[in-house]
Amino acid sequence: NASTLCMQDREFLNTLYLIMESEIANPDFDIQGVAERMHVSRSKLFYKVRNLTGMSPLQLFRTYRLNVAANLLKSGKYNVSEVADKVGFVSLSYFSKSFKQQFGILPKDAARK
Repeated sequence: NASTLCMQDREFLNTLYLIMESEIANPDFDIQGVAERMHVSRSKLFYKVRNLTGMSPLQLFRTYRLNVAANLLKSGKYNVSEVADKVGFVSLSYFSKSFKQQFGILPKDAARK
């Protein structure tokens, strides 16, 4: 719950989300890149993200990408392939598999809703 976080933790998460947003289309952006941009070690990043969100940084980044993808699909402006590219998935099949894992439906079905 963001309201119970101290100012330092809120700033950490805000910075993290800004970085994720700016790098969302970059399929090569990894946890090491996030740690460098946050000016922390990988282990500190992992520990802090796990404590604040209950997810690993990798899980958080994938969840964030998939939530953005779902919104793009719902907008009806892009096809599944374009959305996968916009959120940094190189493999369309991996995108579809991850999307179905996250939301229980295929991306093409989300685009119809």
